[in-house]
Amino acid sequence: DPYEAEAVPRDSSSRISAVQRRTVQFIRDSRRFFPSSPDTAEQIWSMVRTDVLYHSHTHACYRGTILLYLLLPSRCSPEFYESVLPDWLEAWTNIDRCPEYDFLWLALFCRARKYLTTMPLSPSENSDKNEKKEWTRSWCLIRRRLLTLCQYWCLLPIGGMTPDKTWAQAPHPRSRSCPSKLKALATAGSSYEEGIDFVAKIAKLLVSSLGDDNFEASSPQTFSTADGGPVVSEGTADVLRFLNYVSPYFHPSNLGSWTFTLGAFLHYFCYELACRMGTAAGLRVLKRNYPSVFSSLANAQPGTVTEAHGLPPHEMVALVHTLAPLCQQALYSKNNHVSRAAEAAMLYLVQMDPQTLAPSFCDFGMRALDVAAVHSAHQAPAALSALTRLIQPTLRRAPRTIFSRLPTILQLTLAGIDSNDQNKTIRTLIFYRSLSSWIPIGGNFRALAREPASSFDTAVLERKGVIHVGNSIMDDVEIIRDLPEYKAALAALPANSLLRHGNEDDLNEDGLDDMLLEQVSAATSDWALEFLERVFELLRSSGEREKAGKRSSGVASRHSSADVHQARNFSRVLKESLLQVFVSMDEETFRLASRAVVRFVDEETLPSAAKDASFLCQAICAARGDGRNPGLDILIPILTEDLARHSVKTSVYRVRCLAGAVRRAGRSILQHRQAISATLDHCFKSEDRHLFKTGCKLLRHTLSTLTEPYPLPADSKPRIYSLGNGKVSLGRSAELADDSIQWHVPNNECVEFAWAILSKHVVGRLDELCSPLKGEDGTTPRSRMLNVGDVQEIRRCLRMVRYSIRGGASLLLDEALVNSDDVVPHEIACHRIISLTKEDTTKQILMLRTRLCSFLVVIASVIGSDTLHPGGLNEISDEDPYRKSLPLISRDSKVCKETCDIALLLLTRRGASFRSQEAMTIWKAQKQLSNDYTLSAEAEMVLEALQGSGLFNPQVLYKDGEDGGKCIPRRVLVTRVHLFHNSMIRNASFEVPRRMRRMSRDSTQPRDVVFKAKANLTEMLSNLENVLAGSNPRPLDAYEGVLDGLQALSCHSNTQVRASAIGVVEYALTRFGWLLRSRINRLLSALSLQDQNQNGKFGIPSCSGLTNSFSNQGKRKRLAEAMKGVCAVLALQRTTKFVLGSHKLRTRFMKTICQTDGLVSLMPAEEMQKMIHYIHSVFSPFRSKLFNLPRVTRQDRQCHQELLQLSLDFLADGQRTNGEELDESAEGGQRAAVHWRKMLTACWFLLVSIDSEDVAQEDEIISASWKICFWLIEHEKGQPLQRVALGLLGKLSFLSKKADVSSAVGAKFESELFCQAFVDALVYDHKEDSSFGGGHEAQWSAGVEDIIRESSRFVARRNVFPFQRTNLGSGSFKVAHCQLLEHILSCLPPEAANVFISKLLAMCKDLLSAPPNEDQKNQQVTSAEVFAGVCRYYITSGLVNKSLWQETIIPYFDDAIGKLPFALTSAYSDALRFSLQFCNPSLFQPVTEFIVEKIRKSLWQTTQGKGEGLQASTSAAQGTEGFNAQSKWLYLISSLLVELDISESDGAKGRTYWYVAYLTQEEVAVEDFSATSYERSWDVVTERLLPCLLEALGHPFHSCRDHISRLLFRICSCHRKRNRTVASRAPSRSNSADALVAMDVAEDPGDIIIRRISNLHKDESLSFLDKYNALNTARRFLSCCVHLGEAKFELSDFVIPALPTVFEGLKSTVEESIRKAEGISQEEQAAWRALEAEVLKGFRYSVSEISIATTSPDREADIGRIMDHVDRATRHETWQVRAASAHFLRCFQGAHKFLFTDFDTKHTMKAVAKLLSDERREVCSAAMAALTGVLTGLSMEEVSVMVDTYVAMANRSKMKRKKSGSNGETGLEPDEREAKRTRNQQTSVYFLCAAVMARPYDTPPYVPVALSAISKHSFERSAPLSVRDTVKRCCAEYKRTHMSDNWEEHKRVFSQEQMDALEDVVSTPHYYA
Repeated sequence: DPYEAEAVPRDSSSRISAVQRRTVQFIRDSRRFFPSSPDTAEQIWSMVRTDVLYHSHTHACYRGTILLYLLLPSRCSPEFYESVLPDWLEAWTNIDRCPEYDFLWLALFCRARKYLTTMPLSPSENSDKNEKKEWTRSWCLIRRRLLTLCQYWCLLPIGGMTPDKTWAQAPHPRSRSCPSKLKALATAGSSYEEGIDFVAKIAKLLVSSLGDDNFEASSPQTFSTADGGPVVSEGTADVLRFLNYVSPYFHPSNLGSWTFTLGAFLHYFCYELACRMGTAAGLRVLKRNYPSVFSSLANAQPGTVTEAHGLPPHEMVALVHTLAPLCQQALYSKNNHVSRAAEAAMLYLVQMDPQTLAPSFCDFGMRALDVAAVHSAHQAPAALSALTRLIQPTLRRAPRTIFSRLPTILQLTLAGIDSNDQNKTIRTLIFYRSLSSWIPIGGNFRALAREPASSFDTAVLERKGVIHVGNSIMDDVEIIRDLPEYKAALAALPANSLLRHGNEDDLNEDGLDDMLLEQVSAATSDWALEFLERVFELLRSSGEREKAGKRSSGVASRHSSADVHQARNFSRVLKESLLQVFVSMDEETFRLASRAVVRFVDEETLPSAAKDASFLCQAICAARGDGRNPGLDILIPILTEDLARHSVKTSVYRVRCLAGAVRRAGRSILQHRQAISATLDHCFKSEDRHLFKTGCKLLRHTLSTLTEPYPLPADSKPRIYSLGNGKVSLGRSAELADDSIQWHVPNNECVEFAWAILSKHVVGRLDELCSPLKGEDGTTPRSRMLNVGDVQEIRRCLRMVRYSIRGGASLLLDEALVNSDDVVPHEIACHRIISLTKEDTTKQILMLRTRLCSFLVVIASVIGSDTLHPGGLNEISDEDPYRKSLPLISRDSKVCKETCDIALLLLTRRGASFRSQEAMTIWKAQKQLSNDYTLSAEAEMVLEALQGSGLFNPQVLYKDGEDGGKCIPRRVLVTRVHLFHNSMIRNASFEVPRRMRRMSRDSTQPRDVVFKAKANLTEMLSNLENVLAGSNPRPLDAYEGVLDGLQALSCHSNTQVRASAIGVVEYALTRFGWLLRSRINRLLSALSLQDQNQNGKFGIPSCSGLTNSFSNQGKRKRLAEAMKGVCAVLALQRTTKFVLGSHKLRTRFMKTICQTDGLVSLMPAEEMQKMIHYIHSVFSPFRSKLFNLPRVTRQDRQCHQELLQLSLDFLADGQRTNGEELDESAEGGQRAAVHWRKMLTACWFLLVSIDSEDVAQEDEIISASWKICFWLIEHEKGQPLQRVALGLLGKLSFLSKKADVSSAVGAKFESELFCQAFVDALVYDHKEDSSFGGGHEAQWSAGVEDIIRESSRFVARRNVFPFQRTNLGSGSFKVAHCQLLEHILSCLPPEAANVFISKLLAMCKDLLSAPPNEDQKNQQVTSAEVFAGVCRYYITSGLVNKSLWQETIIPYFDDAIGKLPFALTSAYSDALRFSLQFCNPSLFQPVTEFIVEKIRKSLWQTTQGKGEGLQASTSAAQGTEGFNAQSKWLYLISSLLVELDISESDGAKGRTYWYVAYLTQEEVAVEDFSATSYERSWDVVTERLLPCLLEALGHPFHSCRDHISRLLFRICSCHRKRNRTVASRAPSRSNSADALVAMDVAEDPGDIIIRRISNLHKDESLSFLDKYNALNTARRFLSCCVHLGEAKFELSDFVIPALPTVFEGLKSTVEESIRKAEGISQEEQAAWRALEAEVLKGFRYSVSEISIATTSPDREADIGRIMDHVDRATRHETWQVRAASAHFLRCFQGAHKFLFTDFDTKHTMKAVAKLLSDERREVCSAAMAALTGVLTGLSMEEVSVMVDTYVAMANRSKMKRKKSGSNGETGLEPDEREAKRTRNQQTSVYFLCAAVMARPYDTPPYVPVALSAISKHSFERSAPLSVRDTVKRCCAEYKRTHMSDNWEEHKRVFSQEQMDALEDVVSTPHYYA
């Protein structure tokens, strides 16, 4: 509501934004559940109708449209949409060029389209055609406006380019924007998502408009087939014209701002087209199988049901024929996003008709891959991606197309495996992966065929958990392809169409014969072996490249994160491709491939390619089932044979390959357990760290293979389905029903083998490290690990533990949870697997996890001992082994890093799989490569209808197979099931800790603290020995101990260790988050240095104790390092959540943060600034996430009061130390000054914590808050504290009652000193003026700027000013200051307020007179804010009267404007607007009259006005200062007119708000319309101001002319606002005109202005200077109308009538004026010429501006009016005017291409053709450019006919030698005949050149004809110079744009004669010619 303000904020800004965003999203999601009754929709529309239709001058139009967008129910009746659609169109056209506003209406139109249709369903509905004509006409206008605005939205250059470089190319008029406060209610995503959604809405509307019937005879041109076939409907014709128009912008070389937008449009248009075809097929299924459901749907959504008819076949052919070349061009775009969008668009088209489209795209890709096509090499990556997309749809529905080309494609793509081009290699591998996912490699295809699941029994399918929506639903999609009309339309296409590139074999539907299948089988088998050889070469080159790099530089190269990501992506793609290729092989091919791999591995060692080589071994070993594994059988002996005799590099390479070979090998690994065990022994005994690490990898993969359930990769073999009669089908979607996935499930042998490995290499090493050493008699045995200190052995043990957990995490269950009732499914399965072994083995396995936790706690304790007991080592004797071993362990970074990594695995990992969420993202991308969107749309339509009818069980959600709408290969299906299994494992990592927490609550067993620091280091070590030797603790206690150990590591002195530990803690808390709650108090105690007796509690050292620990340099280094760890944990988001959730913790947090100044003072000097940043990192999340927490209990209220009192106490301490007592009873004495940061933080807490409940209590806290607020404002001048105090003042003022505010501030504002301090606070609350001091911003300390910004929100309650759709002029003017001052004044008694005002205004005068300084600008702006607050107070309080204006306000205003620099006039302009908003014009009548009189007295006037009392100022006063003063007053009256609104003529009091009538049942009285007060103000404007302005049109000062033009526009806009407000008060829309007629109004000021402007050229009384200055003003006025106005109003009412003046302004008259003038000097003549040149240049720019300003589609007469004016301009005697008219036609036709009727197009053609023969070369060149644009919008058939006509004319009009005795044409003189021939030659040649250049990137059949014809005019003997130059430029341009990549395609259109003719022109002459 514009009259109300928001409540005082109680939450942080980010919190408010998040709540608002989620609320909007909730409304959007729940809109489908809104009541769908007609009354609901009608009431919502009635509520916003007036705002939407008539209040376009205010933000009410945005508000109403957003409410309509959010609240209108999803399901409204067709009758409702029929009634409102014309109104919606009118509302949409009220505002131009506002993307947010356009998006809202596009969304509403998309909803309406489902319920309305222009295509009749039955003949009976044709009877009411006349009734539906209005809204069907609205649909047509909507479509045309969409197509017209697409040029603006897509940033296309309207009208193309012109060869005339001197002509001004005006940019698009600037966009308008919706206010951010309102925009936040309509959008819920990023700007990118908004833009994409916008494009999607456009495509949806355009596709839904296809097939519409014509509604009138004067429709645009229609397209027809060449043989006179059926005419394309109007909607499709418009879309085809648009696609033809934008086709040049899709060319890869034509990059620009339009590239990305057009690519997105192509993607979504093809997607919506495919979905419409699929929806139509689904509706046909419903109509055939479920007629009752179809009938119900037809009644509910008639617009959707009409799509059951689909597109007419010939229209579908025309669309695909146009779209396919666009996809082909965009595929090779240099913009990767556009290329990807084109791939998807191509897929959508191919899925609609693969037999027709697939051949052309396949051939297109094959040409790019051909090694002979050197010029197309850059197209290879895009061609590979395109072929990848084509595999599935072509296999499924046009198998002969792909099979006949597959051998060639396989050979061509092998070159894509290129070690020098990783991008191309990746795309090639993806292609092979996709190909082998659908087609088996080798073998007998028919023998592999299986029967598909064809049952359509719903009950049977539901038992299987799947849905099939029909039987063979793919057949319904293909119906259109079999129609005779479709085939006839295809046959009628030109021979070069992409739809006719296939051969007869491609169209053969008899299935695949045996010969073709055998050919493909042999080709794939041969290809597989060649592919392996390519992979071998890839691995070899990788190794060689790495070695060469090391030899040359000697150092490793550094890589960015992008490089790492690309390398990881390459490895993943290589692994998947190799695995799928081996899986798809038949046995014979697999045998040969296995031999090749074995030979490669055996003969070569490539250490640098070991990782990729392991993928090769994995592929060959995992490609076969869980039983016999020939790949593993032949690789294991080679890889494990006698490793000891090989070099270390060879051993590492082979073990790494072995690690890959055992991955996913299933139970077959058991047959090689001895070899694997021996290899592990060899690796772990080796001293080489690389071999040891590789052995750890083998350990991990072996354990993962043995213990993890996973689907067998061999089950990913592509499926072939039998169709009966010996036919097979490839490309059919894989099915889960009747084809279950084969899994590897570990058996007892697997578990026993895994435990044998673990017990030997992991448990054995742990036992060895933890084993006690023999000590002296009577002493406690000590462990080997803590006494010996063998760091190398500890490192190895930790690494083995880490890799074993990564591989065998499924075995590591928690012992205490196996018998629980709520065990998650994953653990149940794992426990069953473990239970298969012996009981003793099971028990040992279940104990291992807690033992590892205990071991890790010991290691973490040793590492943290250096921090927990800094001087502890000194207490141990030198002979004690601890003295040597502890430092070695605690300071070893690798041990610390391994400890953190193991802790992360133990706390968060429950299985070997990881990165499951990333894998899911990759899976979705792979699914999109093969998804059939047409089929999906069909299935969705059927399924939604059946589920809505209750025919499908909504609990069964998996749509299986092709008949369920799916289209995925078996590999993707298996991967998805595996990902679901991995998600269950991930879910277990969350659920297991939660269950442990629940069990802990119910348990009576006491909690065991595992991590204990003890009193000293000796006791701590003794405890660690007991932990190593003792029994395992409970799992939850063990995990808590690990977390405490990590906390100790987070306080470590090593930066890397600390960062690693903090990262692990943050991630571990996602599983054990509740453990943090009990640790927050401990962390806050550490930060406040109040933890004397808490050393080691929760792993945190005693920070108060560390204050006494100094380094060798005498610095508290350890304290700083510990504090960094504490702050890092406190800064976690989860910690902030806990703190904010409790009043007690909030109070404790506040107290801690405010007392950190002492902590900072203890830090070393180099650590102080770092510690400030760390403390800010703790405070910042709290500040940004703060929200109001209800105080429910007494404890909550007490804590809140304590927080407020603490804040006041801290501030009081600061006040006392600054020399002024707040409380006389306070203790005296010297005190240390309180740090400013402490006071700032305390004041912020006080500011955000006080709320309405506190203020209502009126206790001492509030009184003290007022006092401290006043003291801070008075004493903290210019400081951040003063700004926060100003926010506190505002919050207290707005929360308190007016009487309380008066009593609190009344006495203070009587003080002159405080008033001055208050004004200074307003000054310093502005940003620092960056124009002084080098432009540097204020250098605040960390967090201070955020606090200042947060505090500014509390200065005043936010409102929606300005509510008018005119933004504020000043960026420095703060509305909040005005609101604060107004509110304070309104709380004071009138007498006190007047005294305060007098002081304020006196101080403002001093601010205006301030000397130059860095705050001068802010001081002057503050004076404007004070003035605005005072004026607003007087107006809203009812105290304003004429005497007050004249005695107080106006004198100050006059004085202020005189002192103010012009640059800051905008501040007072905004102040005036704020004061007068929503105000009755009678209240500010005096100021209106005052400003007008100032203008009348000071404004420069022409000589005509002097005799009428409009006295001009003397020449002395007309200097620069006088002109500046004039500019100021003109600027100010303009702002006054903005707020002059007839809707406020009755005042704001007693107003009935716009929404009240819909929220109450009571009758709401309708206000009487009375505008007397408005009319008085309006009379001042029209009778006194307007004549003065018109007399000042020739003002000599350019700034004044600019303001005069804007003021004239503002007067016209104000008049329109007045008229529309009157119309809105009419009872109905039909009565609006009557209401306007009934008003007794004077003449429209716009008519007066236009008449004056139109007569300027004829006004002989004006001097030359005055006339041209007036013309300049008139041009600026028209520019304001174009940029600030709307096409429906200003363009139609003002610009079009003034268009003759614009053209007339291009006529030069200076020379004639100079001749007429007498006695003027040369300087004056030069000044006259310069002035005329400036005016002519401006009018040329105006012509360009107006030409691209689109008219409103519902104002069809405007185009005719414009064309009439332009037609007269084409016949003007001045060539400059004629040239301008040609340029105007070029741009105007381009901007209105889709609004033109046949008559408009013919009219334009006639005018342009007339200009082609103009004698001036500039005119005919401009006309040819205009003609080029016109021809782009015509069909090829129409252009071809015209080309033939002009070719004949051109052939007849060549220059010929005069023959003797020839009389030529009868009745014509020789000169006349020659002139006619010259005109015909120029016209015809220019026309043919335009026809050629209209097709810059393709070659229609008429282009060679035109080129051949114009080539004859390129010789001197046949044409004049101008014609010859035009012909040569045209042919050169054709050569540049066509003779490149695809020249061979274009060349086929030429005959040999035509080619020779072209070569004659474009060939370069040489010496021997």
